[in-house]
Amino acid sequence: MTSKPTNTKLHPRNQHSGGYDFTRLLAQSPSLEAFTQRNPADQITIDYHNDKAVRALNQALLKAHYKINFWDIPANYLCPPIPGRVDYIHYLADLLASDNQQAIPRGRNIKVLDIGTGANLVYPSPARANTAGISLALI
Repeated sequence: MTSKPTNTKLHPRNQHSGGYDFTRLLAQSPSLEAFTQRNPADQITIDYHNDKAVRALNQALLKAHYKINFWDIPANYLCPPIPGRVDYIHYLADLLASDNQQAIPRGRNIKVLDIGTGANLVYPSPARANTAGISLALI
């Protein structure tokens, strides 16, 4: 059950640019299966207009790719898509690299101040799980 349409609009380092591996996501988060369906191209997908489906997909992505075993937001809150938020982190890394001889700086000395992170912490959660000791100050 793999759905892998290429999304060329995502950052080249974004692991979600190749689409979602629903086999992996369902293995990590079986509750996602209740929201899956086949699109006209016979690929597994979800109804992106269904808030519960998007929340379940986010939970599966965070668990499968970032080792974040619990993430949730209250009903009726905006549910930001994980791939776009991961893009933010990659472009931030590119910005930091532009002032570091094009090398992405890593380690505990890297400090990021995220103003307006929101209640769901969807920006810093993948950043923290996907970097080498980045320090995030959240406002």
